[in-house]
Amino acid sequence: MNKQEILNYLLKSRSDLNQWVEAQDNQKFGTGPDGKWSTGQHVDHLIQSALMLTKGIKTPKFILKYKFGKPNRKSRDLETIKERYKDRLDQIPLGTPSPTKVRLLSSKDKDKVLMQFSAATDKLITNAEKWTENQLDAILLPHPLMGKMTVREILIWCAYHNYHHLNILKEKY
Repeated sequence: MNKQEILNYLLKSRSDLNQWVEAQDNQKFGTGPDGKWSTGQHVDHLIQSALMLTKGIKTPKFILKYKFGKPNRKSRDLETIKERYKDRLDQIPLGTPSPTKVRLLSSKDKDKVLMQFSAATDKLITNAEKWTENQLDAILLPHPLMGKMTVREILIWCAYHNYHHLNILKEKY
C-alpha cells in the first residue's frame, strides 16, 4: 500500500467503526459481556493506540533511527501484518490482563468518545502526511506485541486494528 492508500484505509476504518458504534444502542456503549471491555472501552483503546502512534511519528526521525535502528527487510503487506497480529494474539495466554488501561465509560460519554476517536485519527493522519514514501520504509517503531515495525507497517496495522476491534464488537456486542 502506498501512503495515500494507507491514509484512506485509516479514514475508512474510522468511518466504519464510528457508523457501527453510532447505530448501537446507547445503553450498550458503557457495558460489555461479563468480564470484557465495554464498547466505549474498545474505542478508548483505539484512541490510545492512535495517540501513541502519533507521538511516535512526531519524534524526530534521527532519534527513531538511533533508538530503534534501520529495517533489514522490506515492509510487510496488509495480509502479512494481519496474520502476524493474529498469531501474536493467539500466543497470549488466556486470562492475561491487558497492558492497556482503559477508562470506565458510560452511555453519556458516547458522543464525546467518538469525537475523541475521530480527532485522534485526524491527528495521526496529519502527522503521517509529513512522511515520504521512502521514510515510511526506512524507519522503525516499536510495537508492544509485534516488535519493531516500519512506520508503513505500523500505520497499516493501526487501520487494521480498528477493524479488528470493530469485528469483535459486531460478533459479541
